Amino acid sequence: MLDRLKQELTQLGIILVGSIILFKLIFLNEPLGSIIRIILSIFYIFIIPGYLMLYYWNAKIEFIERTVLGIALSGAILGVVSYYIALIGLNVNFHFILPLLLILAGFYIALIKTPHPQPK
Repeated sequence: MLDRLKQELTQLGIILVGSIILFKLIFLNEPLGSIIRIILSIFYIFIIPGYLMLYYWNAKIEFIERTVLGIALSGAILGVVSYYIALIGLNVNFHFILPLLLILAGFYIALIKTPHPQPK
């Protein structure tokens, strides 16, 4: 199971590098540092938390499906939770913690709660 997680995180890394190259080709006049920050923030907010939260169903859902569904799931959860946290009165400056909490919850699900295949 850990081998599969490592392999898929490597695939996410390849997608990250490919995204940086693609954005650099599209936005030629922008500095590379700005493009890297933008792509890393997209991965931090949308892709990684959703992917890890859906890792529980790794046997039923393929990598690309889990990634695409994870983007929508992460966007929805972060939007709703940010709204309610703002209603409570927590300043928007502290909302950067939410993706980190979702990533930690995703790692918990991926490493502890995911059913392990029984050896035969």
